Amino acid sequence: MKLGRSSLRTRLIDDLDLVRSWRIAIAYPDSLQRLSTAKTTTIKLPFLTATSQGPLHFTLDVTTARLHQLRATTFAPKRG
Repeated sequence: MKLGRSSLRTRLIDDLDLVRSWRIAIAYPDSLQRLSTAKTTTIKLPFLTATSQGPLHFTLDVTTARLHQLRATTFAPKRG
């Protein structure tokens, strides 16, 4: 079976989404641990993606409630 350009593009995007989700999942326990002794923490994920201008980094200041909300929406099962 040959993959057309759009099929390959879709597959690459899906793979990138998996990598991003994995990196966020790895950051979650560390952030939760830091929040056990602080009111807020910063999640920093360098080189999360790239554009024609260069790499993009992810930085987010969160509270415990916001971190749980992000986890629930990010890893919620897909309906369909």
